[in-house]
Amino acid sequence: MLKLSDSLIGRPVMSLRTGQQAATTTSAIINPNNLKIEGFYCADKFSRKELVLLYQDIRDVIPQGLVVNDHDVLADPDELVRLKEVMSIRFELIGKQVATLSKQRLEKCLTSL
Repeated sequence: MLKLSDSLIGRPVMSLRTGQQAATTTSAIINPNNLKIEGFYCADKFSRKELVLLYQDIRDVIPQGLVVNDHDVLADPDELVRLKEVMSIRFELIGKQVATLSKQRLEKCLTSL
C-alpha cells in the first residue's frame, strides 16, 4: 500500500494496551540497498528519548496514528544490532533526484513512503 510520508511522519504511536499515545514518529529508517522501510525513529512521550519502532511491530495505521501493542515494542537504537549499519547511514529519500527508466531526469523526490 502506498502512503504519503505526511501520513506516517510526525504521527502519534498509539498503544493498544493503554489506549494512550506512547510516542511520535520523527523519521523513517530506510534501507538504501532495497529502499525498504525498516522502521521509524520515534520521540518517546515519557522520556523524550529517541527510540525505534520496527515495521513488524505496527499493527495498523489509523487516522489517529500508528497502532502498536504496547510501549514496550519501542526499542533503544543501540539494542538493534542487525539494523546498526542501516541506521548509521541515515538515508533520506526526500530530496534525491528522480529519473525514469528511459533516463529522463525529473525533479527531486518531494514525498516518500
